[in-house]
Amino acid sequence: MNITTIPFVPLNLSQEAHYFAKKFAAEQATALNAKRVYLNTLAVCAVYSWVQWMEFTTEIDQGESWDPVIRRFNDVADLVLTDIGRLECRPLLPGERSIRVPLEVTEDRIGCVLVQFEEQLDKVKLLGFVRADDSGNLPEKISIEDLQSVEELTEYLEKLDAPIFRKKIQESLLVNLSQWFQGMIDEIWRTAQEVLGEERLVLARGTARGGASSDRIVRAQPIDLGMPPDAHSLALLVDVMKKSERERDIRLQVHPTGSQTYLPSGLKCAVLEPSGKIIEEVKAKKADLWVQFDIDGEPGEKFCVTIELGDVGATRNFVI
Repeated sequence: MNITTIPFVPLNLSQEAHYFAKKFAAEQATALNAKRVYLNTLAVCAVYSWVQWMEFTTEIDQGESWDPVIRRFNDVADLVLTDIGRLECRPLLPGERSIRVPLEVTEDRIGCVLVQFEEQLDKVKLLGFVRADDSGNLPEKISIEDLQSVEELTEYLEKLDAPIFRKKIQESLLVNLSQWFQGMIDEIWRTAQEVLGEERLVLARGTARGGASSDRIVRAQPIDLGMPPDAHSLALLVDVMKKSERERDIRLQVHPTGSQTYLPSGLKCAVLEPSGKIIEEVKAKKADLWVQFDIDGEPGEKFCVTIELGDVGATRNFVI
């Protein structure tokens, strides 16, 4: 396919996109890494804007590109589409006609979109995409001639969003709490102290439970609702305790982080069964320091946590 015949999608890059690109780039140790992260972040934000416009739900903060540790050491530019999978978003500079796909992103992707930048980095073109193979692998090199159109990308995502595919993807995105006791904890789940800070951790400890450390694991994960610089920063704390060989007590807390003392008024948090049935739901009041759920279950049982504020939200899926 010739570049002049590709039905590309033009997009303007927002101030919010540049805000995050500058912020993430400033964290890097070298100028080369800073440039890489800057362009990757803009590419992710461009695809994010298009995906939102096409009414697919995304969890931008769950991408490896949004994780400060992963992006420092890896060349990643992924966008998580809820219940669908990870879409790699690779930048293409003016004059370039192909890219080398970094080894670290050739797996666990549903496809790769090429985002072509203009000289001033204020506008981009979504040129098209390539699909991952049946094993979720991308090719090591992608040329413009290899691309399918953005229109075909829409059809591809709609197909993956069908129930039979959605169930398959959901299984792969489950957080397995039993594996935590085997030392298998994804690095996005950090210690409560790292995520909440010492002062707020003292508050959280006020609800602490007994139990030997080998029978109890506590981890937390940052949750960002929305992209603007003033977006509310939250954290989900998960406290898992073994009551017996087949019983688990799970305490879930949602905390504000950063400079915020209280949860945003109107924040809705819920725990649901896989069927969508609500187990428990809480709406934060004006001066709530956190909200909390206490549930129990057996290994193999599944549940999900939803956190919503206005039109934005996040979902985390778990299996005990």
